[in-house]
This record gives sequence, C-alpha cells and structure tokens, in this order.
Amino acid sequence: GPLKILSEFQMLHQIDKASVLNHEAWKEIDWVAMTRDVRDRKYGEGLPKKPKEIGVQLRFLQQRGFLIDHIKKVIKL
Repeated sequence: GPLKILSEFQMLHQIDKASVLNHEAWKEIDWVAMTRDVRDRKYGEGLPKKPKEIGVQLRFLQQRGFLIDHIKKVIKL
C-alpha cells in the first residue's frame, strides 16, 4: 500500500516523501483498485459479513500499508 511504499522509499533509498508524492506515476495509481485487488487475492471476491471477518481483513490491509479510507471503500464500511 502507499504507506508501506513511502516508508520503504524513505528508509531504504533516502527519498523524501514530497518527491514521491509529486511524481506523476504516483498520482496515476488507483489505490482503491489496488486495495481491492490485494483483498480479493487473499479472501476472494465476497465481502466480509461478520464483524470478526471485517476486522481480520481490515488489519490485513492496514499491515500492508493501505489507507483506512481506501480499505473502507473496498470492504464497504
């Protein structure tokens, strides 16, 4: 996700956050679609119904660096 990628650029490559965020390629990424793709590959296309399932999927996506706004759109919260 975007948070994890930004962190890696900063820690491993010493590239500042502003440089990454202002790059044209970064602006063209559909993060909601990417979040959906990662969720679907792990859990299938069906949406979680039980609160426990929602929590598991939400934490999974957060650990991969996706923003909560993107996760909410994908999980339909």
